Amino acid sequence: MSRKASLHQARTAQLLRVQSLLFGVPLASTHTRIEQVIQALSDRVYGPRADVAIDLEDGGGLPLPDQVEVYGGVAVVPIRGTFAPRAGLYDAMSGMVSYEDIAALVQAVDQRADVRGHVLAFDTPGGAVAGVTEAAQAIAQLEKDAFAVADGQAASAGYWLAAQGKRLYLPLTGMVGSIGVYAVRLDQTTSDQQKGFAYTFVSSGDRKADSDPHKAVTTAELADLQRIVGDSAALFFASVAKARKLDVAAIAAMDGAVFQGTGTDNAVTRGLADAIGTVADAVLGMQAHLTRKARATSRPTITHAATAPQPKGEATMSTETTQEATAPSNVVSIDEKKIREEATAQATTAMQSRTDDIVGLCALAKCSERAMAFVQDAKLTAADVRKILTDEAVTADAETTVTSHTAARRPSSGDGPTIDTSAIYARRGQSYQQARDRRAEQARQAFGH
Repeated sequence: MSRKASLHQARTAQLLRVQSLLFGVPLASTHTRIEQVIQALSDRVYGPRADVAIDLEDGGGLPLPDQVEVYGGVAVVPIRGTFAPRAGLYDAMSGMVSYEDIAALVQAVDQRADVRGHVLAFDTPGGAVAGVTEAAQAIAQLEKDAFAVADGQAASAGYWLAAQGKRLYLPLTGMVGSIGVYAVRLDQTTSDQQKGFAYTFVSSGDRKADSDPHKAVTTAELADLQRIVGDSAALFFASVAKARKLDVAAIAAMDGAVFQGTGTDNAVTRGLADAIGTVADAVLGMQAHLTRKARATSRPTITHAATAPQPKGEATMSTETTQEATAPSNVVSIDEKKIREEATAQATTAMQSRTDDIVGLCALAKCSERAMAFVQDAKLTAADVRKILTDEAVTADAETTVTSHTAARRPSSGDGPTIDTSAIYARRGQSYQQARDRRAEQARQAFGH
């Protein structure tokens, strides 16, 4: 078999796999995206150009765990494309990303020592239902807290995953929702007749050949497909209701509509999102969340002494001194050693937080070499460093600067670093380009080109 013939067969097999992921199975994706794939498939699989590889769009792929950028302990994980189970090389060429790869990526990033929290940046119309529950479970069970952002759109299966975050952001024009499931049954019989093709089916049962595009659709087949869609939708509604603390009936009543961040009837008022904001806002929010958690866990606790009755005339013994028997039974026992240890730990945490914030500010301002000098100057707070760097910097372009509403919602302490949105998107673009280069190399190795 020639290499050219092998390439043709491999491409056709992968295109047929994409077809199997789209037709006759429940889908949790926006209708527009599926239509694009169907139109691209129609000529390539059934027409004279079946040897042409699908070229809908480059899905960008997923970065490797060590390529994920971390800002002050917060990992920004880009998740974009159309979702499918076990997506391969040619699936990726049609913009598909596998649920297995998504789960593996977030779990690997969760184990990184420099990561204390996640921001999952979604830009996806959704995808197949098969495999989505496992990916959603992987996100929900991350050891470290995760926020989500509809960085463009998090629709259908994309929203299924994004809803698992503890908090969900979206820009004013970002889109979430499309909560529901549908299926497409391709009927090729009319086209077959026009081309002079006739197919005869021999099967062990009347329903065995259901969903074959060369067989006319039947009422029984559609009823069965409707049942599968309904069951899948019920699973979708229940997962979102649990994650977002909403009523299942209210979710079903949305009828699969999509909501933006803007307008009176928007994603926040519907309970589908928590706040209007960008990826940078989510990073700031996660940093503030982690700071609050650290403070809460480092607060000293005071325990009450046991009030068991003492024998008449005997003294009540504390851990350090002996008191008169006339001491009140509800006396508070103060463990001075424990308080000193907790105070020391709290001071250490505060110093580490200041160091992390200053290092993060210098990294984002592209002057990491100045971080040590700032840290060693005990008089400087993170807010002071931020002001110094801001005064020195040239005014950034309005489209890549954290918006004014971010400053309005920033914690009053002002200790958190300002995030340069342009740096996040520029580095994420580099990750996408690296993923494209890897796929191109894989194709050359596989087919000798």
